[in-house]
Parts: sequence; C-alpha cells; structure tokens
Amino acid sequence: MPDSAITRNYSKQLFFCALLLLPLAYIADCALDAWMFHEESLARQIFNPTVHELAIRGLFSLFIVLIAVLAIHFLWKSTQLERALRKRNEDLLLTNQELEAFNYTLSHDLRNSLTIIYTSMEMLRDHFQAGKDPQCRFLLSSICKYSEKMETQIECMLLLASSSGGDVSRENVFLDELADELLEELLQKTGRQPQITIEKNLQAYCNRNLARMALGNLLSNAVKFLSTERDGEISVGKIQQDNQTVFYIRDNGIGFENQQAEQLLETLTRLPDNPALPGSGIGLSTTRRIMERHGGRIWAESAPDQGATFYFTLTPAA
Repeated sequence: MPDSAITRNYSKQLFFCALLLLPLAYIADCALDAWMFHEESLARQIFNPTVHELAIRGLFSLFIVLIAVLAIHFLWKSTQLERALRKRNEDLLLTNQELEAFNYTLSHDLRNSLTIIYTSMEMLRDHFQAGKDPQCRFLLSSICKYSEKMETQIECMLLLASSSGGDVSRENVFLDELADELLEELLQKTGRQPQITIEKNLQAYCNRNLARMALGNLLSNAVKFLSTERDGEISVGKIQQDNQTVFYIRDNGIGFENQQAEQLLETLTRLPDNPALPGSGIGLSTTRRIMERHGGRIWAESAPDQGATFYFTLTPAA
C-alpha cells in the first residue's frame, strides 16, 4: 500500500479514536466529581450539568483526549520505527551473509587457481634448475614467490571483509624485522637508495599477515613519494605518548597539507592537488581498517615538501 494511503487511513483511525475517547473522558470526569462530592448524583452530573460545569468538563475532556491521541500517535510512530529498524537490520544481515558467501567462493576459486599456478611454476623451476638456466630459474622463482604472496593478501582481505567483527589471531611480532624485509623488497623494485633508519625491538601483539600488509602500504607510500630534489630518508620507530606506545613511519618526501591527513585515510580518497600521483587511495584506508580491527588507530602529520609521519598504535607485545 502506498505511504499516502497508509497516512490517510491512520489519520481517519486517529480521528475516530478521538471521537470515541471524548464521551468516555466526559463520563470519567462526571464520575470523579460525583465521587468527590457525594451530594451530587452521577446521573445529574452527566445529564443535567450547569453551563459552568459543562464548559469545564468539555475543556478537561478535550485535554485528556489530546494527551491520549498524542500518546497513541507516538506509540504508533515508535512501533513503525522499530519495525523499520528491524527490517533494515534483517536486510543488512542478509547482505552481509551474501557477501561472506561471495568472499568465500571467490577466495576458494582464487586459491585453487593460485595453487595450480604455483605448483606448475615449481615444476618448471625444478626443470630449468636441472638445465642450469639462471635467468629462467630467477623468473620462475619470482612467479612462485608472488603467487604465495598473493594468497596471503587474499587471506588478509577476506579477514578484513568479514562482517563478524571478531578478534583476529595474534602473536608477538617484531615490526622492525618486517619493515626491514619490506623495504629491501621495495627498494629492489624502485631502484631508490634512501637512508634507512629502523629502531630495533619494535614488538607488537598483532596478526602477522595484517601487520605486514599495513606496514607494506605505509612503507610503499614512503618510498613512492620521496622527493627527487634531495636524498631520501625513511625512519621507522616508536615513541611514548600518554603512557602508550606509538609506532611511526617517517619520510622526507613531498608531504601534503596537514588538514588533508584525515581525508587521506578514507576509502578510495586521494589528494586532489596531486592527481598525477600513482595509486588509488585504497592502501591507506585498508591500513586504517587493520589498525581499527586490532583496537588501535592511525593518524598522520605532514607539511608540503617537508615529508610525512604516519603514527599508529597496536597492543604492545606480551
């Protein structure tokens, strides 16, 4: 039924309810007066009131009916709102279940394909290793390596996409070792040679694969946006702030306006002043979700052409 028809029917029902309540309120007021003033009979109060009594009872009855109608109206509205919220929750639950089913199916198919690729490449690598062809061995080893890395990334994305919001599996992780490994890989790809400073013993209690993905996103941006006009510097460390361990990744790259820091951490958001820079903006939003999934947070400080520092919190190692 259209909303306008429902509203008209509701208004009619409310009007008839008011008409029904009006004489009831009048009779109730008469009964109250007869009970309070015993010399007056109920019949006289109802059928033979004075003009003054009739006016007062009429106003009193209208007041009571108004309160009753408002109470009925708000009760009906609250019932409608509760039904709407229940339906919305049911729809969201169904959508989340469908997304989880889709994610599971997609991951299963992707993993099967990756397993076949990985197994085939391993067989080819063993074959060319016997043939002493170093270039082919290197290429095939790279394919195997990144196939395995892709499988780990799929697992991480599925864990983040899970609607259950349950806690992730955690362990003590040395973030400095992860950062060193990731930077070595990134610098081999880009050919850049910035000065690297990594503080030792950066331990956190977190999911290793998710921490690797988050650090990979932050370090990739640090390398990607190094300035070409000066020697690059990247540092990874920790500070104590408000009795809490705060980790950071700092670079001396091109930077950005400090008021744009929060915008950068939103999903698929890039700096509007730098449309030519590579990237889709999903890396930082994924990193933010990883931190929030661990009960931590991430924020940034920067200035144009003065580099950027990304701070984040994770549970310290036990």
